Amino acid sequence: MGRLFNRQPENAHIEFWQTTKRTIEVAERFADGVATEHDRRAAAEASQAASSHYGDIAASAPSPGDDPNYDDAAVTIGCDVGAAAECAASILPSAAELMVRVAATFAAYDNEAYYAGAHGYSGASRTNLHLVARRAERVGQWTLLADIFGDPFRSPVIDSSWLTWNDGTVFNLAQAIYNDSRFQDLPVLADALEEAGCNNVEILNHCRQPGVHVRGCWALDLILGKE
Repeated sequence: MGRLFNRQPENAHIEFWQTTKRTIEVAERFADGVATEHDRRAAAEASQAASSHYGDIAASAPSPGDDPNYDDAAVTIGCDVGAAAECAASILPSAAELMVRVAATFAAYDNEAYYAGAHGYSGASRTNLHLVARRAERVGQWTLLADIFGDPFRSPVIDSSWLTWNDGTVFNLAQAIYNDSRFQDLPVLADALEEAGCNNVEILNHCRQPGVHVRGCWALDLILGKE
């Protein structure tokens, strides 16, 4: 997490990352129907408290240069990551923009560019590395959306015979990839689909395409019968 305030408890940053990680995991389980509304709310509140903690630190920040142990970027990341995790668990779209800020801050923090980008006013050059990183993160998020939703104008159909082929090899492999986030095995799934008789180019190409895949990948959800 970097340097924060000299009053930070030892290992506080580790506890912070564990809290936000748990919140995201609960949000994923809730989306799969295996976490309760109480679980979701409790996780969101925990990350909200973590974000508020770093917000309080920022509110009492020393003047620049007064405290060598204070790291403005680290505090900003803490506040934004906590808020993003809370928004993800609360199913709020602002989680995406908060993660844009986090990615840019990690890449090249610049206080002026941060606020220019976050609040939409022109306060820094568009070639500023922080703002370049923001744009790159947005492109990455669009890529993830394409992985999750696919082409909204085309709806490939899964043939049930593909799922029962060879004692359910396709379905079982897809389930294992989903459960363990083994997205590197998607090309193997494409091979199994082809052997099972699948000739749908969209499904096969998507499983074989390089790049980032995530839980919620439309091809996996289609095979597993998830909405």
